[in-house]
Amino acid sequence: MNIVAKLITAALVTSVVACSSDDDDNGITGLGDTADGANQTSMPAPGADINPGSPEPSPIDGTWVSNCGPVVNEFEMVTLVIADGVENRTIRSFTDSDCSVPSVPGVLEIESSLEFPAGVTQTSMGDASFINQMVESLTIEGVSATPAEVAIFTGSLGFDLDIDFDNQMDIFLLASDGRLFFGDRDVSNADERPQTLNTAIFYTQQ
Repeated sequence: MNIVAKLITAALVTSVVACSSDDDDNGITGLGDTADGANQTSMPAPGADINPGSPEPSPIDGTWVSNCGPVVNEFEMVTLVIADGVENRTIRSFTDSDCSVPSVPGVLEIESSLEFPAGVTQTSMGDASFINQMVESLTIEGVSATPAEVAIFTGSLGFDLDIDFDNQMDIFLLASDGRLFFGDRDVSNADERPQTLNTAIFYTQQ
């Protein structure tokens, strides 16, 4: 599998509630004016969700940067920004183990929506949690690409690449030392959840 395919398959919250206000004749801010002009403040019932539908923060929300890790015959460094159930992944590929000589194409940007279904996979490092990723958009060297355009673009560069924009099942583990690992997709099919971790590439929170 070529480097771009590896990069793609590797890829793999809170809201502010603002209340509008009006000034009454005394210049005092009123909330929730009633039909008779009285000012009332509506408070949520005990235990009520004041922002229904807002995604819960995930255990891996934040900005993460990977080490310079091997992918097939090349190397990559990845930056992840995860928040509000969305992952923005910037992948930079290189031809050397120091990640100093960019390959071509050298930069891919992938936006994915995330789900965290219940379930774990036992690994040698401990229980890895389930995560699902759905690719929403892909940019190659600054050019936004649809699945069809990706096939044309990569084909023109001599790559045989079939990008799957469907749901990708993965696993992740946040180790006790703070490093973040994802599943090893080298040993799993695209439609199966990995059973082992890719320990060659890990992420450190910034």
